[in-house]
Amino acid sequence: MKVVLLDDEKLALNYLEHLLRKIADIEIIEKFIDPQVFFEFILHHEADVAFMDIQLPEINGIELAERILESKPELNIVFCTAYDEYAIKAFELNALDYLMKPVGIERLTVTLQRIQERLRAGAVKAVHFNKISPLNSTINMKMFQQAMIESDENHFTLLRWRTSKAQELFLYLLQNRGHLVRKSLLIELLWPEQDPNKAYSQLYTTIYHIRKTLEPYHDHFQLTNASDGYLLQIENIQLDVDAWENYVQSQPPVKEDTIAEYESIMAL
Repeated sequence: MKVVLLDDEKLALNYLEHLLRKIADIEIIEKFIDPQVFFEFILHHEADVAFMDIQLPEINGIELAERILESKPELNIVFCTAYDEYAIKAFELNALDYLMKPVGIERLTVTLQRIQERLRAGAVKAVHFNKISPLNSTINMKMFQQAMIESDENHFTLLRWRTSKAQELFLYLLQNRGHLVRKSLLIELLWPEQDPNKAYSQLYTTIYHIRKTLEPYHDHFQLTNASDGYLLQIENIQLDVDAWENYVQSQPPVKEDTIAEYESIMAL
């Protein structure tokens, strides 16, 4: 397993490296104190896992993570943080995604085992999805009632979201696909009562989870992080909502003799 490390505290960085070297089958490619240098390195080198501190100079670690996932959706990121349990719950991260400082060898080993399982499962899932949806092929997506995506020919599965906010944000971006949606607007819509700093952390975390959910379909969804907003674009996806609306628009005007047809359309 190829690993990179980022922590602005040199002592914590060296300690994590020390623990990782005690675990078999770990290759530490590089370690960094500077987030920008780390960012440039990770974009141009292959790694399986990145261990990152959340509290970094000049940038929130979660924001940096979701920027990385824009180009490297397959990368597994583990946050190392000194925040207490209540703060972690506020970030809505699960056990796979974070380690509490000071990091213990047993907890670190469990996390790496889980990542290894995710890597194996991801490889199997990617092979399966590529078989049923080769590059440039069109897949179908259902939006009525529940968001479901074609995982096999004529077989649909639910898109499973970590939180309701992740689902709401994805659907809002999908509704506004092709248009830049400002981060300030998303904060106002989804976290209006939150302190601005906490709200932006929630936004970055939610975008991070959206990227991980869409990872198997990265050829079909492009979520771009602009300086002040996000842009979602889809490619080779047929939405049932679009098909329905096009069908409605192609119908003759509403008249007495077309009412029955419109009723059947609405029933769909």
